[in-house]
Amino acid sequence: MPQVFPDFAVKQAFQELDIERADDAIIASIQSDLVTRCLIIVLKGSLVHCELHKRKYINQSDMQYAMDCCVLPRSNRKSSELGYLLDTREFGHMCASHVRLLVNTLHKLGMECGEAKLSHEMLLLLQDQVESLIRAFLETIVRNNQGRQIGYRLFDEYMFRLMGEPLMETNYISSAE
Repeated sequence: MPQVFPDFAVKQAFQELDIERADDAIIASIQSDLVTRCLIIVLKGSLVHCELHKRKYINQSDMQYAMDCCVLPRSNRKSSELGYLLDTREFGHMCASHVRLLVNTLHKLGMECGEAKLSHEMLLLLQDQVESLIRAFLETIVRNNQGRQIGYRLFDEYMFRLMGEPLMETNYISSAE
């Protein structure tokens, strides 16, 4: 089954920053959790801005609004120069399902929302925005942990630091107990 963020692309992102991974669990976490969260952040803001302006198609100003509201760091490194990380076709399918999910969620919350759509041009811009967030996430981990192998636990810690919630609840038992 094709993936939005294939293994070779995750490894490419690691090579760009000279990251050594401590385990393979981080690859699966980046492929599923990080991509989804970055996509939802941009889509949510874009969808709200698009709806406020009563448009059917999400445009560049909607995405700019979403990125301006985003608290995550953004990378200055461009995918067009380094190579794209995400498979555009699979990313398009993922975006379509997430737009439907967000629209359904807004309906359940009692908010009137039309069916928002993305043009091919805006899909490519969205992909650039998401890849910028992914690269910045990895850059932040590397900047704060020079020389350290990056594993699932460190990834989970940074998901909490940057996104506000860990992927997995960890309960530490102190030696005093």
